[in-house]
Amino acid sequence: MDIAKALHDEKVVASVCQDTARLDDLRHQVVESTQALFGDAPIEAPRKGVLQSVCALVRDPPYPVTCDTPAKRLEEYYKRRRLPSDEVSMKLLLGLGVCSVIFGEFSGWNAGVAAAGYVGFWLANLAASLLYLSLALCLGELTQAVPPTGGANAYARAVFRRPEPAIVVGMAEAMEYLLFTCLLLSSFSGLMSQIYEFSTAYSPLVWLVMLSFAGYSVAFCNRLSWNLMYIGMVFCALQIVGFAAVWSVSGYVSSAAWLSVGWPDGTTYQQMLFGSGFVGFCQAVPTSLWFYTGFECLSSCTVESPVKKDVPRALIGSWMYLSTCAILLSATSVLIRPGTYAMSQALYPYVTAVMAFAPVQYVGIALLLCVIPSLLFNLLAMLFCASRQIWAMSRIGFLPTALSLTHRTDRTPRNAVAATCVFAFFVTLALFYATPSKADSILMNLTILSACVQYVVIAATYIGFRAQYPSAPREFQNPLGNAAPVIVIVFSAVTIVVYLASSILFLYCVFVYAAFIGSLYLAWRSRKQPLYPSAEAYMPIFWR
Repeated sequence: MDIAKALHDEKVVASVCQDTARLDDLRHQVVESTQALFGDAPIEAPRKGVLQSVCALVRDPPYPVTCDTPAKRLEEYYKRRRLPSDEVSMKLLLGLGVCSVIFGEFSGWNAGVAAAGYVGFWLANLAASLLYLSLALCLGELTQAVPPTGGANAYARAVFRRPEPAIVVGMAEAMEYLLFTCLLLSSFSGLMSQIYEFSTAYSPLVWLVMLSFAGYSVAFCNRLSWNLMYIGMVFCALQIVGFAAVWSVSGYVSSAAWLSVGWPDGTTYQQMLFGSGFVGFCQAVPTSLWFYTGFECLSSCTVESPVKKDVPRALIGSWMYLSTCAILLSATSVLIRPGTYAMSQALYPYVTAVMAFAPVQYVGIALLLCVIPSLLFNLLAMLFCASRQIWAMSRIGFLPTALSLTHRTDRTPRNAVAATCVFAFFVTLALFYATPSKADSILMNLTILSACVQYVVIAATYIGFRAQYPSAPREFQNPLGNAAPVIVIVFSAVTIVVYLASSILFLYCVFVYAAFIGSLYLAWRSRKQPLYPSAEAYMPIFWR
């Protein structure tokens, strides 16, 4: 039987865990116990203690007791947590990869223009593009070696064979998607207030409507949600290309006319082009990440992909799509009226650009048709990704296992979707009323922090995988080799250091983030419950 198919069969997983992996772990326990207690003494000496350990494992197995034998208990546990069996095509995977990022094409990326200058901004975009290309290549190879779903935590658990790396990267990925969902809700209120002077008092009601729509689509209409994300990808591509063409034809692309408009007195032309030099470049790299942040969620979709190479292709295809959008927006929307400096200060650069050139009577309609749909598509994709990651962390036993239960007929993780919606609503509500002027900044900082932590652990996992298992079977191999994870680690570290050096708010966010993840870890440790056996934890059996 093919290994990838076998690992999706709960019976095979149960058999592997019961007959092979536990014996392998027990062998390590015997060796360690012998060395610790008896040094070079014969192995027969601790036989009595080993037998007691075996009895303890059988008496108190590390998974729910619902059947007669350990293998059947594990089989029953997985059977109640199956995902939908719908097989999605390459184009639908691309839709998810693009829609999980698409609102970042319209906001968040422009803050680095003033610090780096226009040329420095382009170099920062190039660095961000290289980072995410390297990340896509690393994930593409890991998805071939570790086919079970669960995202980055599955890779870390398979390579390190320790719970801590899997918990760190899994919760970092979950927090990234959850906080991005909160940011989308908060941004929607800001957009409506800026464009239509919408009263923020009604924002919670609007959030409920948005979450209800997205949550219902993900929980009850799984196939529809995939199709909607594909439609969103096509719509946003036509939109960005169309507006770039309109701006160019209308004659607004002119560095001589708009590059120098609005800058403070005394700013030289060299500063407009290169900003603060290398320091400005480093400050612009974190903001350029918003062109790409989120598409790594595709690594969680190996169950839905019928072809093993579809996920790596979707990762590379999403990167190419987003890179094209970044080039078009950098080349056009910055070099238009009201000027480069004004665009660098805009809260929503795409909105500012449209309001600058569209006829006044059509501005509201243009923005309603262009910006709001991209936000809704992004919300749908983020809710999908966040609920899948909550499901994955619950399935291995770190979060409450009830969150990973799926519906008996359509197999959608409705409990995880509901938990995601509740978390997003109340976190956004708390920040919106506690610090209304800084809610977006806090959520952006926490999202970037979660993403960078995740990227560093993924890169370390990839290095460990290639070092320990160079002959492991996989159909896709990273052409950059170990250079790719090094690039990911370097630019992720630069992002964290720059934020720490330039923002006291980011430092507070680091403490809050560490406290939250640490409290979840301590709660898990207090239960004295090991992570449940799963296929990815025992992949090294097949790699040897």
